[in-house]
This record gives sequence, structure tokens and C-alpha cells, in this order.
Amino acid sequence: MIQIGHEPDPAKRRRMRQGQTIRKIRKLRQMSVAELAERCDVTVGAVSQWETGRFTPRQEMQVRVARALDVPWSTIFALDAEVVS
Repeated sequence: MIQIGHEPDPAKRRRMRQGQTIRKIRKLRQMSVAELAERCDVTVGAVSQWETGRFTPRQEMQVRVARALDVPWSTIFALDAEVVS
């Protein structure tokens, strides 16, 4: 059954929040999607999918992302992480 106005499941909300945080920090660092992709040794498409919340990076990649953005892992990937303002 499809419900109009239904909230996304918790995992999807978490992916979306993490993606928003990655994008926000990347922009604060004045880093392009291509530059973050290069630093993490992934494709631009992979970074785009993280930022849109379609996928979340695997744990070992999460560490690379945090290092590339020069933030603690928990800033992005902790369950209670807030979007950086």
C-alpha cells in the first residue's frame, strides 16, 4: 500500500542526513565533487549518490570520506549526527 506523505524509513532518513552533511562540509571546504571523489579514490557518481542519500559509503570508505573532509568520522556518520550549519 502506498501512503501519500509517508515519512521515509529511518535508514533512508539517516542516509539523507549523512549525504546533506557530506555536501555541506565539502562546500565549506570549497571542494568540488570531483576533488572529493579523487581524494577518496571513487567516481564522481559515487560521491553524488552519497550526497543525495541514495547510498551510504561502506565503513572503510566512511573513514576515507571523513579524512578527505578533515572532520571526525562521528561528525558525518554517527547515528545522532546533525547537519553542519
